[in-house]
Amino acid sequence: MLIDIRDVSLEIGPRVLLHEVNGTLHAGDKWALLGRNGAGKSTFLKLLAGIQEPDSGEILKKQGLQIAYVPQGLPEGLTDTVFSYVASGLRDDGDIVASYRRAILQGDERLDHWHDQMEARSLWTLETKIQRALSEAGLDPNRRLDELSGGWKRRAMIARAIVQQPDVLLLDEPTNHLDIGGIEWLERLLADWQGAFVLVTHDRAFMDRVASQIVLLDRAKFYFFPGNFSEFEARWQAAQEAEARAEALFDKKLAEEEQWLRQGIKARRTRNQGRVRALKALREARAKRLQRQGQMKNVVADFAPGSRRVIEARNLGLKVGDHWLFRHFDLSLMRGDKIALVGPNGIGKTSMLRVLLGELQPHEGVIRRADNLAVAYFDQTRQALDPQLTVADNVAQGRTEITIGDKRRHIISYLQDFLFTPEQARGSIERLSGGEKNRLLLAKLLAQPANLLVLDEPTNDLDVESLEILETLLVDYPGAVLLVSHDRTFIDNTATACLWFEGYGKVTEVVGGYQDLRRYQTTVESEDLAAQSRANASQVKKQRPPRKSPRNRLSYHEKRRLESLPELIEATEQALHQLQEEINEPDFFAQPADITRGKLAELTQLEEKLEALLSEWEALEEKSGQ
Repeated sequence: MLIDIRDVSLEIGPRVLLHEVNGTLHAGDKWALLGRNGAGKSTFLKLLAGIQEPDSGEILKKQGLQIAYVPQGLPEGLTDTVFSYVASGLRDDGDIVASYRRAILQGDERLDHWHDQMEARSLWTLETKIQRALSEAGLDPNRRLDELSGGWKRRAMIARAIVQQPDVLLLDEPTNHLDIGGIEWLERLLADWQGAFVLVTHDRAFMDRVASQIVLLDRAKFYFFPGNFSEFEARWQAAQEAEARAEALFDKKLAEEEQWLRQGIKARRTRNQGRVRALKALREARAKRLQRQGQMKNVVADFAPGSRRVIEARNLGLKVGDHWLFRHFDLSLMRGDKIALVGPNGIGKTSMLRVLLGELQPHEGVIRRADNLAVAYFDQTRQALDPQLTVADNVAQGRTEITIGDKRRHIISYLQDFLFTPEQARGSIERLSGGEKNRLLLAKLLAQPANLLVLDEPTNDLDVESLEILETLLVDYPGAVLLVSHDRTFIDNTATACLWFEGYGKVTEVVGGYQDLRRYQTTVESEDLAAQSRANASQVKKQRPPRKSPRNRLSYHEKRRLESLPELIEATEQALHQLQEEINEPDFFAQPADITRGKLAELTQLEEKLEALLSEWEALEEKSGQ
């Protein structure tokens, strides 16, 4: 047992977040904590980290337990180098290592002092550990933290937690700001993680690959589901149906008893007092029963009819300095198209959106936009929300009613579709969680008449049910959609095509969702590998020495061997490529360690075999004088 949670309760104002919850975290447990926005998931992580205390109950921890906590927010205002920031997770020892390294780089006169400190505390292996964590995260140790994008800051935060080698790792929305490559790096890291972890996430594909248990926080209670997210979905649906049937029977009995009570004086006779007390107990049970929060309704975006062709771009190019973000790019965006922009952070996706919308001028090419183009833009920084206004005024701008299509709606009623209570609607947005702010931004966005929706990371912080509603809305939306997202399931469920930013200015359109893009990438990689093999063979042949004298002619067996080698080399290359593809799969390292070790050993053997075959083929060709 690492952590034992006993009858823990917590309320914040009128909201009951936890009510007498229990649970035990064991070594090696991999919990994914799931629940509605504002349900209390982040608060629960703070309880486990010791940052906050419960109102009642207790959280018992194993003696000497080491916990590392990665919060949802990004570090701001820090000018440390990445090395110093990651090392700071090791407290005093980390500060010494960082100071020693800084003294070396800057020629500090206190270098001898820090060297002696390193020696006295035997911290040389610690420096190696920090360097390894930075290398695996792809981080430049000399960059300043305030120069990094959100995705690289997130990697630094995770690396800072990992170097502590904690028994328990607490991660709050760790995939936020990470691109797909970063998410896959984190999946591999957690698959190899030997300790326990508890994470909060709404990334369904990520949960499928890393979690061994889903812990659902629903109406202030915990529900434990062994397995990953896909297994949880089926079980939770069955549990909800069973609960609905039980509550229907309860309500029916309550209604029957209340009808009996209304029959009059005979209900008050002594022999019926037991039945009256039972009815009172039923009413109390009904009052105590926490009602499930309603689902976000199937809202409809306000659509402004327009031209069938929304945007036409030809030979488009944009560069930063001498570096082309994209070049020779064509796009025909038609009404009904849902296009996902996919690629690493910083590769130019947002810049392309700005060029297509006319906010940025391209260096090459032409763009034609529909005359009646009306854009609704979802910005991941939430700049469209005014913190000085109430929730309702952020959407309605002081009006009590808004028009959606041809219907007028009261603003409170409209916001209730997005799960905001009347009290929340009249309150400040500062009281909202990150996911609730994103829901508010969606409510504001969808109230605008538009024929083009532009969504930049709309899934951040949204709970799973809200994600599914948004997916349905986008599929049914009659206008065009441009979206940037690193949520692979979301892309699969909404996109009609992907724009793949390959790098070096190349952008390729691939029909379908993310899985279709992955299949296309695999095909391209196979073709590139085959072309490289042919080029290598051609290069070897061009570089062979002059024809040898007849005395070096091949024997009969050597001739047969030379004839068979090309087929053996090709078969080995194919086997090597297939194994490399298998190892590159995000869930490869989720397998038992003996399986992954065996595959990696097989990869080494194939690489050595291919090298030996190529050397043998070159030697025989040289001897033959061909």
